[in-house]
Amino acid sequence: MATLFIVCHMAAADEQPLLTLEAATQKVIQDNPDLAQILARAKAMAAIPSQEAACPIRKSVSMP
Repeated sequence: MATLFIVCHMAAADEQPLLTLEAATQKVIQDNPDLAQILARAKAMAAIPSQEAACPIRKSVSMP
């Protein structure tokens, strides 16, 4: 009887879909609102252009 259980369990395990990195990441973010907030903030900060890149380049003016 134990052999039958092991064989059935192994067959069922083969039919389950594999967990991808993307699916695991989504699951963790859904289950942890703090991580979702951190990820949203990081994406928002990445979308803001750098102020350094927005400023025109000034040439130094030497005083006599």
